[in-house]
Amino acid sequence: MKTGDLYRLLPMSDKFPHIQALFPYMKGGEALIIKTKIMKLHASKGYHVKIIEFLHDGKVYTESAKNFREHAIYIGRDQR
Repeated sequence: MKTGDLYRLLPMSDKFPHIQALFPYMKGGEALIIKTKIMKLHASKGYHVKIIEFLHDGKVYTESAKNFREHAIYIGRDQR
C-alpha cells in the first residue's frame, strides 16, 4: 500500500447501518491512498499501528491498515 494506489472498498458494516451513516466509506466505493504512517500507541509495551489516510468521495478518512486491507481490493496505481 503506497501513496497513489487505488482500491475498491467493499461494504464493511452491513449489520450496523448507523455506522455507515457516520462513515460513508464503509458502504464501499473507490479509495485513493494519500499517506501511510506508523503511530505509536501510548502504552508501556510500545505497541505500533499502521494507519492509512485515503480519499473517498472528496473527503479524507483514516483507517488502520489491517482493517483497510481486509475490506479493500487493489485496482491499480494513479499515474498522475
